[in-house]
Amino acid sequence: QEIRYYNQSDDDTWFHSFSYSPMTDELLCLTCSDKEMRSSRVREETFIRPKKILLMNPDFSEANVIYETDAFEIRQTRQIDKDHILMITNDSMVGGGNRKIQILTISGGDLTPFYVEGLLEPQSIYPGHDAEHLYVLGRDLHNQFSLYDYNIKTKKLNDLLAGYSFPEGHKTVVDFTYLYMNTQ
Repeated sequence: QEIRYYNQSDDDTWFHSFSYSPMTDELLCLTCSDKEMRSSRVREETFIRPKKILLMNPDFSEANVIYETDAFEIRQTRQIDKDHILMITNDSMVGGGNRKIQILTISGGDLTPFYVEGLLEPQSIYPGHDAEHLYVLGRDLHNQFSLYDYNIKTKKLNDLLAGYSFPEGHKTVVDFTYLYMNTQ
């Protein structure tokens, strides 16, 4: 099967976050313009790359922009259900403050903070297949960087690497991918 890129003649768009949602059978994409990113306005004034969040079919057709902002930096996006997207955000691309999780309601465009009790700063997130768990790579309130399982219903944060000894020469997890395989 041949797969064609979203827009083959576009050499300006960068994809910063890209994920597939089996519940909606769509790709969730976070993009920005290279030209805008290198503008004097971004480099000297705002330090925020204007971003767009798109939903599109797996064959890259029917791309729809569902959200745009230049009010804050978006680092990663993940869809948790048909109407909600989790975003890791921070105030600007040059740092300044901890990263946060926000939730975007697609139907209304509303943004609200999403608090993970016990977590200081998220690095990467993946929602579990059951809508009850959120897997987070980040720092907890004790400044411990690890991979966590956050139970959304009970609001409990569980360190999945507690007690794990890294092989010599390795000190931490850099990133992770959540993969769920239904064998039934």
